[in-house]
Amino acid sequence: MLCDGSPTLWFAATGSGHAYGGVARVSDELGWSFLLIDGQCRFFAQQSPDTPVRTGTLGPSDVTALADDALLGRWTDTTDGPCDPTFTSTFRFLDDRASFHCMIGTIPTGVSLRLGELYRRGTDVTGDVRYSVSDATGEIWVSGDPTAVAQPWPLASDPATIAVTTAAEETAAPLVASGADADSLRSARAAYHAATDSGGSPLLRVPIVFSAGGTPAYFNLALRDTIPFELDGHIAVDGFF
Repeated sequence: MLCDGSPTLWFAATGSGHAYGGVARVSDELGWSFLLIDGQCRFFAQQSPDTPVRTGTLGPSDVTALADDALLGRWTDTTDGPCDPTFTSTFRFLDDRASFHCMIGTIPTGVSLRLGELYRRGTDVTGDVRYSVSDATGEIWVSGDPTAVAQPWPLASDPATIAVTTAAEETAAPLVASGADADSLRSARAAYHAATDSGGSPLLRVPIVFSAGGTPAYFNLALRDTIPFELDGHIAVDGFF
């Protein structure tokens, strides 16, 4: 039974893998995109690792549309041919499972349609964020026109005290910010995405400037929202069904 009032999951769609190198670990933890729906008909949706997670509640018409578009309860062929081995989209509806290497076909296309619509209607989640900071010295956006893209560092601490190299950021354990600090980091992300991008910006990161004694220093900020259905920094679908 869907939307039975329980906090457990009844539907999950996740997309993982990418063709990019040099991605910060924190940006890769939850995969590229996902749509999770629990027994209270709450959804959590993400379309890209550098954008907010959004949440909301499905109405009866939303449930019907998802059931039709994604063929819920009618999955028979659970895998497709090899299209892009670096990307896998996985789907679970109650005890049914399906996986694809292509974002084409009835199930992926139908879920993608619902994900986009729900994401547009949802509101940004609150709560903790996971983040990392890397030294941007010598990067192309700094050698170009950094004032066009860099956002002021939003926390009271000096980012140099927690910054790692860009290479180390691919494996470095993320930091966790709560309360006002989490809100401030989200605000920097929102301001960056709302600003005009001159090009050459860091991949899946927010360009940051911090001035100490009048001398600007530049950093990359990678961050993501946390969700109820994760354990140890990863979506734990099987643990919540």
